[in-house]
Amino acid sequence: MCVLESEYKGSKKALVIAISEYDKLESLSFCKKDGDEMCKLLISSGYSIPEDRKLIGRVRHSELRDSIIDFFYDPDIHPTDTILFYFSGHGVLGDD
Repeated sequence: MCVLESEYKGSKKALVIAISEYDKLESLSFCKKDGDEMCKLLISSGYSIPEDRKLIGRVRHSELRDSIIDFFYDPDIHPTDTILFYFSGHGVLGDD
């Protein structure tokens, strides 16, 4: 069965990033708890959050970067979908 784009109601998808452990910055223990609670809340609200879209605790820079890029350039996201990006952690300006 073919579903026309106008008939597609959309789905809810989220990327949750909550970094609590750092190599060179102060740890933020509350970020892990915030991320876990946000996942529970979003899932109970109908959001799909696959395991690879839950980055909680210690997160490698390359994993963080790749997950954000993959999430926002996901070919399976349709105009009628609702997407949510959640971040909890330190913010540090880069050289660029």
